[in-house]
This record gives sequence, structure tokens and C-alpha cells, in this order.
Amino acid sequence: MLFRVRSVPVRAHWTLLLVLPYLAAIFAVRFPVVAKMSGARPEDLVLPPLAWGLLVAVGLFASVLFHELAHVAVARRAGGRVREIVLMLLGGVSLIEHMPRRPRLEAMMAAAGPLSSLVLGAVLLLVRGITPAGVADLNMGLFYLGQLNLALGLFNLVPAFPLDGGRVLRALLAGALGAARATRIAAGVGTALAVALGLFAVLNGDLLLLLIALFLVTGAQAEAKAERARELLSQVRVSDVMMTHPPTIRASAPMDSALGLMRTAARLDLVVVRDDDTPLGVLLAADVADFPPETRRLVLVGELGDRLAARAVVVSAQASAQDALDEASRASAPYLLAVDRDPQGRSVLVGFLGRGEVENALALRTLEMRRPTSWGAPISPRRA
Repeated sequence: MLFRVRSVPVRAHWTLLLVLPYLAAIFAVRFPVVAKMSGARPEDLVLPPLAWGLLVAVGLFASVLFHELAHVAVARRAGGRVREIVLMLLGGVSLIEHMPRRPRLEAMMAAAGPLSSLVLGAVLLLVRGITPAGVADLNMGLFYLGQLNLALGLFNLVPAFPLDGGRVLRALLAGALGAARATRIAAGVGTALAVALGLFAVLNGDLLLLLIALFLVTGAQAEAKAERARELLSQVRVSDVMMTHPPTIRASAPMDSALGLMRTAARLDLVVVRDDDTPLGVLLAADVADFPPETRRLVLVGELGDRLAARAVVVSAQASAQDALDEASRASAPYLLAVDRDPQGRSVLVGFLGRGEVENALALRTLEMRRPTSWGAPISPRRA
């Protein structure tokens, strides 16, 4: 982590270490040309070309951070939770959780970043306009940071996923077409733009532009895939996809009994239930490993109560699978414990849902939704 901004961690992806020297070198090589574009004479500048390259590269990523913080501000006002901001090779990403899925809010949050970049760029250029001409270094710095922010804002307004403009496009379409179809359209526009940009980059030998094209196409496809998964999981209940009769262990059982149950179930996790069969949480093999073998018989599973409960969320077996997963995400819990009412009115454990069950559910639902062959007839088995 680099630092925090209003409690939001800002992290640097390792690819940032590659792009900063690259941008600095490119700027240094083209220093005479870019200095002339800003109206400055190279001999009037105090800083050497490489120092200018580093300053402009750092200034660019500071501008990207400002852009991402605008997204964060809108997301927080709408009730979203921001996990972190990551600066990487091709810009920045704000990891936002629990953002209400309303088209108007998505459009506002997406537009906030480009608009903040455009405003910052305009302000920097206005300040440059009132700065004395004799301060060559300051004039050049203001000029390039202003231009970079204008370019950043305009580029992100292109209506193609995964750019902010693509998210605005999806939000505008979602009201009439639904989120799934709107996502497919925005992703299609993003893919088409990426292909055109990639061809242009190859023809001109521009490596950075080619990387941007690859980022656009992979981002567009990832967004489309994620939305398709949401659509499929919204159509099924937890009871349709959960593991029934999951392996369990009593909270009152000694820790040394867990390994035998795990070996029998061929799993590294067990659902922990209280003596009245209500679920408590999930025990992992790693929990057992925290205790020396000679002390495991002296420790009861339930003594890890808070740790066990923190990694699982209890949901109704009749809830939508997607709603249940959203609830687990809000709690940062990797497991879902499905309950139902018994004749006495108690919430008893009836199923278990982890990453494996979700992946299996998606695969099966995709097969069920697959269209038949064009002639509509089954394919006969091939004879030997």
C-alpha cells in the first residue's frame, strides 16, 4: 500500500513500476518536440529532459488518482463501500462494493471521473494563462498536466466498456433494455473499438496503444461475462444450487475430531452446528493446524466462534442465489449456509454454498440455457 486517502487504501500494482520508467523515457526522448508544443524553449528550462519525463509520468498517475477519487466520492454518497484504489499499467481502478444497482447512480458515478479530469485540466490551463511567461518550467508543467487531464477525461468518455463512457452508455440503455442486454451492447462497442485500436497500434508500431487495446477487449469481455453470471444466478434459488447434507461438526466437539471428518468427506471445510442444529459457521483445516496435535483434544470447536461465524453468512434456502451472494459479499464471507424452518419453527441447516457450488451452478445453468442446433433435432450417437 502506498498511502490512504480518507481511509481508502491506495495501492500500486507491480505493472506501475514498468510504465513509469517507460513514460519517462518516451518523454525524455521527445523532449525538444514537446517543449516546443508548450511554447517553451528547451534552453529556458532548468530541469533536464529525464527529470521532466519522471515528473510528467508521476503527474499523470496523480491525475488518474484524482479521477478515481471522484468515482469514490459519488459511490460513498450513494451508500457504496470502497475497498481500495489500485494504480496500474494503464491507469487506475476503484474497487467498489455494495453499490446500489440503479442506472441513474451508475451513470453519475461513471461520469464523475471524466468530468473531474476535464475540470482539473481546464483549471490547470487557466492557471497557466495567468502565470508569468518568464517562469518556463512552471508554464510547461501546467501545460502538460492540463493537456493530460483533458485527454484522460475525453478518452474515458468514449462510450465503450470498460471505460467510464461505456458504463454511462449501459446505464442509459438499462432502463429500456435491462441490465443484461445493455451490458452486451456496451461490451460489443468496447470490443469493436479495441479491435480497431489494436490494428492501428500494430500498423504504427505503438506498443502502449496496443496494450490499451488489449485492456479494452479483455475488460469488455469480463464485464459481459460477469453480467451474464448475475443474470443466470438471479434465475435460481439457493436451494437449487446448494450442497445438501453438507459435512458438519458439533461446536461441542473437540478439535482433534475434525481431521477424521474432513478425511471422510474429502473436504477441507466443515459446517459447524450448535447442539440444536442451528448453524454457527465454517471450520477450515487451517484452523485445526493452528493448534499443536497434543492440545487439539483439549480445545472445543465452538471456542473459535467469532472466527467461524465471520467466514459464513446464513441465508434462506428460498432466496435468490444472486441476492445471497450479494449478502455474502457485503459481509466479506466466502461461504453461505442455507437454512429452512423445521416443524418447531427453528432455522435448521439444509445446505451449503461455496465457490465450487457457484461455479457448478453457472456451468449447469449455461448448458440448460444453450440454444438447440439450428435444425432442432437431437444429434444421433456416432456408430463405430
